[in-house]
Amino acid sequence: MDGLIRLRSAQTFPVSPNPPVGRYYIGIDATDGRLKKQNSSGVVTDYDSGASFSAEDAQDAVGGILQNSSTLSLTYNDAGGTITGAVIPGGVNHNALLNYVADEHVPHSAVEMQTAASSGLSGGGSIAATRALRVDMSGVADKARPESGDFMLVQNGSTLRRVKYERVNFTSPDRYRFLQNDFITETLGGLVSTVSGTGASAQAGTFGVDLTEQAQGVVQIDTGTTATGRSFLGSANVNALWVAAGQIIRWGSRVVPELLSSGVDTFIMHVGLLDNSGGGEPTDGAYFRYTDAVNGGRWEAIVAAGGTRQAFDTGVLAQQQYQVLEVEIDFTGPSPVARFFIDGVLTNTVTAPSPVPQGPTQAFGMGVSIAKTVGTSQRNLSMDWYYFELDRSTAR
Repeated sequence: MDGLIRLRSAQTFPVSPNPPVGRYYIGIDATDGRLKKQNSSGVVTDYDSGASFSAEDAQDAVGGILQNSSTLSLTYNDAGGTITGAVIPGGVNHNALLNYVADEHVPHSAVEMQTAASSGLSGGGSIAATRALRVDMSGVADKARPESGDFMLVQNGSTLRRVKYERVNFTSPDRYRFLQNDFITETLGGLVSTVSGTGASAQAGTFGVDLTEQAQGVVQIDTGTTATGRSFLGSANVNALWVAAGQIIRWGSRVVPELLSSGVDTFIMHVGLLDNSGGGEPTDGAYFRYTDAVNGGRWEAIVAAGGTRQAFDTGVLAQQQYQVLEVEIDFTGPSPVARFFIDGVLTNTVTAPSPVPQGPTQAFGMGVSIAKTVGTSQRNLSMDWYYFELDRSTAR
């Protein structure tokens, strides 16, 4: 076969009568002399123009060859000229699909969050339901006698992270010490006072003993009635404490100036870790300082080492209501860090090269002081409570 259609006798269209059904004819159109074809229904079209093979013919041809399978159902819409396919779920093996990973398709009822006996936790179960895990100390075994190596879980107040403390940290004076006083059983709460000036004193007070401030047990230190009167209340030895590697020292107190400093009656307050029970600034320590003429009446955070000092703005105004002032020196890292808190909020973090004290040559004590510089009217500082904490990583 050479690819040519050879006509032995040219039929002239139209063919009459119509050819039998199922028979096709090719011939020359007597009118235009073009090669024609006639289908079994008697429809004549150009053989070589392609005009007889319409889009509908193509759609019908494709639609006719569609064949469904066990996984796919195909539908030809003749009116719209569209073909749609639908997956038959029953015919698909999910686990045999490409990229199927068995570990990613585990029934929730088969996975459990278990709480082991004596673990201190309860509320476990399968993840088919939401589980609320709880600390359940009733399920923990009792221990008759604590011993070295025991640990306790606590929450860090500043970072809110859970941390553990070794039992010895809380029971050994070599590792841990904590002092606190609410001035209930002792007027001065185990602290000592140093005063100067007519009428200056340290005594039991009543400021804030009410339903608003709710102070219970108050000590008041005051300046007396001279322009340079002063009063200090703190540790008996103001050079007994110092920070070594692995140590954290903290001091906190709830204090208030009963009246604020002014140009008529000016005074300075110091609160925290400091080494000066007399007049002037501490040589070593980390403490808060207030006077109206400096920093807009806001508390300052001060670090001092060997007589070198640096002051930082806390951004918090001194008030005639009680405020909780806390300071810590943390030497658990490569160098000491001083942190200052007011009412539980971290206001300042101070690191080297600022003069954060360290070592026995930069020792300090703890306490509060108020000192007049202008005016002769008495001014008072009241304290509701205080605490001191020493935490060491190793014994001395």
